[in-house]
Amino acid sequence: MKKYLILFFIASLTLSCSSNSTDSNDIDDSVDASTKTPVSVQFTGQNIGLDLLVFTYNNNGKLLTAEDNSINYVQEYVYSGDRLTGIKNYTNNVLGSQDVYEYNNGLVSKMLSYNSNILTRTRTYTYSNGVVQSYADDYTNPIRVDEIWDYEYNQTDNSVKRTNRNSSQTYEITTYDQNKRPFYNLPSRKLLHKASGNTNSNNIVKIESYFNGSIVSTRTYANTYDSDNFLTSVSIMRNGTIDRTETYTYNQ
Repeated sequence: MKKYLILFFIASLTLSCSSNSTDSNDIDDSVDASTKTPVSVQFTGQNIGLDLLVFTYNNNGKLLTAEDNSINYVQEYVYSGDRLTGIKNYTNNVLGSQDVYEYNNGLVSKMLSYNSNILTRTRTYTYSNGVVQSYADDYTNPIRVDEIWDYEYNQTDNSVKRTNRNSSQTYEITTYDQNKRPFYNLPSRKLLHKASGNTNSNNIVKIESYFNGSIVSTRTYANTYDSDNFLTSVSIMRNGTIDRTETYTYNQ
């Protein structure tokens, strides 16, 4: 659950700036938002498992860890050069779940998920012109059924439909805004967003889940933003009931 929450939040994200200056003698106090990154996120709500998650970076702005000291939780980011190759989750210094990423032509081609050091799933992505078209899940547990999910994009609504290839009436529609996710400025995170179908690293505003053609769940996201169009808070509602709220602070 903790891994799911963190990858969902971070995991995870149109560049626009404006100036109010109309005179060449005006002093420009604007901040360069191209280096803006979150330093923490506060969680409130029910059954969230997290309190205050603090992010650490190296001198080059590379994300290294996300830590919640209240539960002795650490999420570690593993790199090969500038490329993110893994995310490891520790509680009380014990490795729990982890994801390992493989790349092809500069895009995420596979995600291998482990429970501790035991492989549980391999997800393989298929792209066309740099845009993800589908992914295939191959589970090591024989009880789990392998699946393939196909993507359809609606540019008018800025939404993505993800359909189970074995059951065309089982699908999920995710709608995005036009603003920036907290880790918008981190190229390594943008590649993960692209693999999930979020090509512009925008914020989710609604997820509708359908089974056998009937809607079974709706999640809505009430987002607020700062003057640089970065997400500052989000309240997530599931079927009309507030599930949790996340509040972000940034380095500028």
